Amino acid sequence: MSSDARVWNPVLPQYEKKLSASYVKAFRERVGPRPIAHQAPSIEEYRKDPVKYSFGWGGEPGPAIDGEIEKSTVVARDGYKIPINIYHGKPGNPVHINFHGGGLVIGEAGNDDAWIRYLINQTQVYGSMCVLLS
Repeated sequence: MSSDARVWNPVLPQYEKKLSASYVKAFRERVGPRPIAHQAPSIEEYRKDPVKYSFGWGGEPGPAIDGEIEKSTVVARDGYKIPINIYHGKPGNPVHINFHGGGLVIGEAGNDDAWIRYLINQTQVYGSMCVLLS
């Protein structure tokens, strides 16, 4: 990334020291240099070109992973079933929980699928399990 390019989503220093170096590197490469959904000038602008505000692969499924993806639900106190994807990978690695942050307005859990696949392949610290909640 050139020095004049804007970093839309930096890794804040207070969080960086708690994250693995491989996660920070992947985040800076994939998320940092591009605006994401909540940074669109308006909801209308986002709806015109949602891929512009995505750090995924423009609706493509993302890279293949060595492991299985299990679809399930978690039942909330009010009985609502929250869909989750559980990415099973290499045993013994840490667990990552990714909360999709669409605010019930834009996107859905599937938007983060390519990002999770990318993390699993790039960081090698995700693999035991990654849970994606929408």
